[in-house]
Amino acid sequence: MKTHTLTAGITTMLATILIGCGGEREEAFNPSEPEEIRDPVAVSFVYENSTTDRNNTGFPATDVDSRRIEIIRDLEDYEFLIDAYRDIDDFVVAPDFEAGQVILYDSGWFDDSECAQQLNLNRVRAFSITEDENVVEVVFNYRLSEADEDAICDDEIPFRTWELHYVESRADLIVVEEVDGLSSSSGSSSSSSSSSSSL
Repeated sequence: MKTHTLTAGITTMLATILIGCGGEREEAFNPSEPEEIRDPVAVSFVYENSTTDRNNTGFPATDVDSRRIEIIRDLEDYEFLIDAYRDIDDFVVAPDFEAGQVILYDSGWFDDSECAQQLNLNRVRAFSITEDENVVEVVFNYRLSEADEDAICDDEIPFRTWELHYVESRADLIVVEEVDGLSSSSGSSSSSSSSSSSL
């Protein structure tokens, strides 16, 4: 009889402690999952251009058919890059590398005809994702356009575009790519992958 009374007492005591420690919370408390930090960081255009002329490709290493994203953290590397990409008559003011850094987006050569699927850059955003703001996530958002099945195309239309974006932060940059316009059985319209690069 004493054992039953002791067990009941311990059960009552544990229930009281659990209620006092958050037993009545509507959502479970998990101290191992910190709140996500998504503070916006300013991003602005530095330069953008495009070409259909394969002879206008800057230095030979840039004549590729694949997408290229590169982080430029100092003025010397920036001047080398801008000389390779800009039109000879364009004047481009160098950004402040003491307060930020530049990201190059190069689409690489692709077929711009209606018969080809296209992945076009929509926008670039940035967010500080750590409490001490030493890591910034840069999000490249693309729009996927499917090929027109009814179009008649005799030849490919080569096209290439490049953009320079200034991120107002000296933090380490993580590049994330999102794609809008993907079809799936679940109705989801985006996907993402992460990568980081530096010069």
